[in-house]
Amino acid sequence: MALNFNRLLMITAVLSRRLGLKLGNQDIMVNVTGGLKIDEPAADLGIALAIASSFRGHQCRPRVSSGRGNRFGAAELRAVPQLDRRVIEAARLGF
Repeated sequence: MALNFNRLLMITAVLSRRLGLKLGNQDIMVNVTGGLKIDEPAADLGIALAIASSFRGHQCRPRVSSGRGNRFGAAELRAVPQLDRRVIEAARLGF
């Protein structure tokens, strides 16, 4: 499995609790390109944004990088390692 099922449940629970999204009766599928395994907390917020935007029918702006200040994540915004390198790489890719 590319994304831990319990992690996905946590992300959807946070979206339900904090944003009031009624996701209990929704089919939620997360696909990770190339079969990569995601165990990086920095991916949580991106996954949460994708789920919320799909549920609400609103597209995220193209080329957006998710995060706030020096923090990324969904259940709680927390610091991630090598933030400077991540920001530089995101800028290099046009985000």
